[in-house]
Amino acid sequence: MLKLLALHTLAGQVRLGIASLVASGLLLSFLGLNGFQQANLALDNANLADNLSASLDASLRGVGEVILTEGSKSSRESTTGALKEIDRLMPLARKALPELEKTARDWPAQQVLINKILQQKRPSVENDETVLAFGKLSGNVAELVRAAQHIAKNAKIHSRQEIQDVLLVLISGAVVFVALSILAGVLLLRSLQTSLGGDPKAVLRVVQRVAAGEFTSNIETRTGDNSSLLAEAGKMQAVLLGFQQAQSTMAQQHQAGAIDAVMPVSELPGSYGVMAQSINLLVKEHLDVQFRLVSLIDEYAQGNFASEMEELPGLKRRVTETAREARQKLADAAQAAIINVRIKNALDKCATNVMIADAQNQIVYMNE
Repeated sequence: MLKLLALHTLAGQVRLGIASLVASGLLLSFLGLNGFQQANLALDNANLADNLSASLDASLRGVGEVILTEGSKSSRESTTGALKEIDRLMPLARKALPELEKTARDWPAQQVLINKILQQKRPSVENDETVLAFGKLSGNVAELVRAAQHIAKNAKIHSRQEIQDVLLVLISGAVVFVALSILAGVLLLRSLQTSLGGDPKAVLRVVQRVAAGEFTSNIETRTGDNSSLLAEAGKMQAVLLGFQQAQSTMAQQHQAGAIDAVMPVSELPGSYGVMAQSINLLVKEHLDVQFRLVSLIDEYAQGNFASEMEELPGLKRRVTETAREARQKLADAAQAAIINVRIKNALDKCATNVMIADAQNQIVYMNE
């Protein structure tokens, strides 16, 4: 029972320590995961801005090739592909990066200039209108490209900062986690020692001695300690020692003739008092049989054979049989004695001399 109590106490302390460490680990994991998500989001935004910048630049270069090649099919297809990619990226970038709002607003006007050039059958550098439109387009698109590149650069910086922050949180969290683990271990050990009442190995030795039946160990507890495992072991040892001493005292009293001595039930707590009461009842049952046998023998000795031993169960039936055999033999002896007295009286009054000798020729009777 003491070992179970120790294990229960230890399990409670361990559960508390593990719960604290798990909570710290979960918090650290949450902070790290959230930081990495923010860093990934910033990196995705940087890539989005980079891709948009590249597509804007590709559209401008495509228009330039269209003009230089006087509207070749390949240059037109290249430019059209860049425009489609811009149409795909612009809404995403506008939603993810509020800084690109101005770029998104300015782009439709540039797209009109590009379409105007693409709609010409043979755009050429010799066409003043085409050159003018491309010059205006080049300045505007270049500005959009620089804006997108600037935003991409800032997003990358933000992503790196987020990663650095995450690493700082993880390192700080790891330090805190280790510190909490050490603190939890110290508190757990201290709490365990308080619950056990001392060093676990020393307490275990005390419990083992008590379990082995050694009730004379000197168990020292801290001042005011009334509830630790060591204190409870001391109480148990005191109760067991008291029970043992009560048994020994009763045995000594019985050996000295005080067969009515019993164990002090009221001085023993709980089940120990119940066990003492059971021992007292067992001794009483044996004494009752002995006193009943003595009473019957006394009656038989006085020639009163009216009573006989009651039927006793089990092995005690041997007492019943022996008592009844003794009653029968004593009754037969008493009857024979009466007959002998009558014969002796008759011989004493006989006129003829009578002498009786035994097998060794010793005279055992001679009448008057």
